[in-house]
Amino acid sequence: MNFLSRGIRNVFRNLVRSVAIVFILGLSIGLSLVMLIARNTVQTQINKTLSSIGNTITIQPAGFSSVSEVNNSLTTSQLSKLNNQAHIVGIDEILTDHLVNQNSSSSLLNRFLNTSGNNSTNLISPITIKKVKRNFNNQSGGNGLFISGGGSLNFTNFSPPIQIIGSSNPSNLNTLSGNSFSLTSGSLINGTLDNNQALVGSNLALRNNLKVGSTFQAYGATLKVAGIYTSSTLRANAAIIVSLPTLQSLSGQSGDVTSAVVTIDSLTNLNLVTNEINNTLGSSNVDLTSSQEQANQTIQPLNGVKSISLYSLIGGLIASGVVLFMTTLMIVRERKKEIGILKAIGFSNIRIMLQFIVESLSLTVLGIIIALILGIIAANPITSTLISSSSNSSTSASSGQGARGHSGGFGFKKIGSFENFSLAKKSFRNIHAEIGYTTLLVGVLIALGIALITSILGSYLISKIRPADVIRSE
Repeated sequence: MNFLSRGIRNVFRNLVRSVAIVFILGLSIGLSLVMLIARNTVQTQINKTLSSIGNTITIQPAGFSSVSEVNNSLTTSQLSKLNNQAHIVGIDEILTDHLVNQNSSSSLLNRFLNTSGNNSTNLISPITIKKVKRNFNNQSGGNGLFISGGGSLNFTNFSPPIQIIGSSNPSNLNTLSGNSFSLTSGSLINGTLDNNQALVGSNLALRNNLKVGSTFQAYGATLKVAGIYTSSTLRANAAIIVSLPTLQSLSGQSGDVTSAVVTIDSLTNLNLVTNEINNTLGSSNVDLTSSQEQANQTIQPLNGVKSISLYSLIGGLIASGVVLFMTTLMIVRERKKEIGILKAIGFSNIRIMLQFIVESLSLTVLGIIIALILGIIAANPITSTLISSSSNSSTSASSGQGARGHSGGFGFKKIGSFENFSLAKKSFRNIHAEIGYTTLLVGVLIALGIALITSILGSYLISKIRPADVIRSE
């Protein structure tokens, strides 16, 4: 009988002991397998998170005022220097302005908004402002809005300003906006062409009876409605979106850009690209906003789960190795007489060791079968529990710091807004374990490798057994 058949047969010589050993091995290997699945699942989610949130940098001119949009010295020619930089996958340039209804008190509004005065439109904003009764020093005033420097706006003849946004990539507004953005009719516009086409918010379109193909006046020019979009906020639904060249031309701001959003291939390269942008554009010329810290805090629960799963994986593998090592030692000591006799009739140490190695590997294979069943059943609930517990115990990401973009209008976010990070954290709790064939195969190979190593170490004692000593002791 060769060593292979003897090794497999020896597994069933003591059935009770073999069952106990297989059960213990199944639990320890199963724990390791579950932790390996959890770790791989979390790493996949981290990679997705790093590539989808926080991997952007917002560029604004140094000293830029988010209220009045003054000191706008950022230009498209400056931003063109970034086109060939490594790790930058896209640059979305944005210019914002305000349109004033032609029947409103234009001079006062223009002074309030710091605009040139050539920004009239025939559109009426769907946003209404409640009348406020002014009372200064117990003296009644009229209904209106007080303007610093003198003057007031009569609410009976007042339409709030309408934000108009020039974007080099209108198709990316869903990513650049802090709100959901979807086209309800018509088609998107080309952000690189000066074609006087516009996307109009649904509320603004409804208020002015605009449809796809309708026209309206702005800056003394005629603009055509190419599409109507809807968003999640009132201000966003009351805005107009045109191509960047169109707004630059109409508003007399040729080459100017209010802000730009640079998309990086991965969050891991964020600091590197931030430094490169500062060096290229000059740190004194631009203000950069990124979300490295917020993103790191967002994935902190996942990193915690990675650490826990790694330590548990190592612990489970060590436990499996110890069980196999002690089992091999026990079996070798129990069968000293058998080993001595085999040596006496001419069996070599290697041949006898192979028999015990096969026995250990057979026990491991049986344990792996149990481990696979436990791993598949327990992987998802254990992974979800680990992530949920870690998320609940972690500090929430940068509470309330993130967010809205310039002018408080359409709400372009400084990428990495608190809302997005909060949503990302909530989505972590819905992560499901990814049980792939590759992960299972890696787990099985690791278990068999440890079984092979520990059984070789344990069966090394066979070389120390001398037939004469065994027979003499009997």
